[in-house]
Amino acid sequence: MLHSKPPAIIILSVLLMLSVTLASAQDLGPFSELRNVSANINVELTTDGRCKLEITGSAFTEPSEIPTDVPISKADIGLKLSSPSPSVLRANISASIDFTELPSEVAGLSKESINALIVLSGIVGKSLGELLSQSELEIPYAEYPPEVYEITITKLECTRFSVSGKKMGADFVAEFSGSIPENVREGLPLEMKIQLEISESLIEINVSVSGEDGNVNVTFKGRPSTGKLEFSLSAIFDLPIEADKVSWSFALPPEYAIILETLENVLSSADISLKLKVPEGASVESLPSGYTTSDGNTFEWSGSAAQNALLSMLGGQSQASISYVPSKPKPNVIMIGVAAAIIVVVLAAVAIILKKR
Repeated sequence: MLHSKPPAIIILSVLLMLSVTLASAQDLGPFSELRNVSANINVELTTDGRCKLEITGSAFTEPSEIPTDVPISKADIGLKLSSPSPSVLRANISASIDFTELPSEVAGLSKESINALIVLSGIVGKSLGELLSQSELEIPYAEYPPEVYEITITKLECTRFSVSGKKMGADFVAEFSGSIPENVREGLPLEMKIQLEISESLIEINVSVSGEDGNVNVTFKGRPSTGKLEFSLSAIFDLPIEADKVSWSFALPPEYAIILETLENVLSSADISLKLKVPEGASVESLPSGYTTSDGNTFEWSGSAAQNALLSMLGGQSQASISYVPSKPKPNVIMIGVAAAIIVVVLAAVAIILKKR
């Protein structure tokens, strides 16, 4: 299994998506030294065994301007993941980019030259472990089973490339072979879309992921002229079910300690509120102190109590757990955590690419 506590990984992953988005914004130039970070987190467990997650937040920084060396005005990236066999993972990637000025490096490319560069890079035949060890991306990560690092890239090919005016379009297909975790395969097919828009007054990033077991949508908006950042996230996913009963422990496995530390650093300067709503009659045990409740089904924390509650639940110190019988039992298969990890990498990569332009 890739995750021993899938739902907790999902919540942590989507929180990391927001924190990495803010960190990426700092690398974009106009946004640095974030202050007055605030976030509202609402978690609702539904009677049919699902979790609805809503997060909204904002932050401020010094007013600035969009760097003049950023040549992109709009970008659309699509990713479809499938697994045609137990040992094969396939990714179809499409990209459409509008440039303010077409870079000469792009104007001189073709499908054939891109495929030649792929061959020269030697990326095909390398394992994920090798690629990660050579990567310069400094992003939060977790220790996955050894077989994940041994998954090998067996195919990477550009199947379409076109340039029209200041617009570029391209399609790629990639295949990976190795021991693909069963819970990953059962969560497929999976589709992700990323949209980026940059103007003189606004930087906006929209990410959506949909799969067999849930979906997640993230929006980030930055206004350099005022220094205001806004972000939102909505997600819905299946909860783990054992013996026809929802059983959710919030604690993360020990190997994710580095992610928990990263989240703790993000929350240290943030003003957050946390609301947890459970179905009537649900068994709720060992929730962190500091909450208020009016009906016994809705629990609310604010300020430092919210920070402590979130960290203690994910860290396992509070040993919080919730259980109840859902109206329609669902299989214990979660894929959104994997998608969130992909989004984290993509957002960080976008920030680094834009920074280096």
